[in-house]
Amino acid sequence: MQSCLHAGELHVALLVLTAAAITCSFASPAFAQSVIHVDADAGGANDGTSWEDAFVYLQDALAAAEPGNEIWIAEGVYRPDQGGGVTAGDREARFVVPAGLALYGGFD
Repeated sequence: MQSCLHAGELHVALLVLTAAAITCSFASPAFAQSVIHVDADAGGANDGTSWEDAFVYLQDALAAAEPGNEIWIAEGVYRPDQGGGVTAGDREARFVVPAGLALYGGFD
């Protein structure tokens, strides 16, 4: 089963005031947990392993995630038509959150 965040912009800063969590959690204790970081302003390796090396596009984090992972999203604007595997400007692009992931947002 999958959940979708529809086309347009995901305004994490507006959806999450302070450090409260957005949760799309379907995680089961049977899955190994690992945190993937997303920050549009990151300048490191773009591999999600830390805030410094965070993915700059949410789509890339979703593509790299496995069941049981948590995706921590820094404040910012994330668009579904940005990242690998999508076409820039695609008005049909959407975020697809696979089962088994938890998304948390509003981090500084």
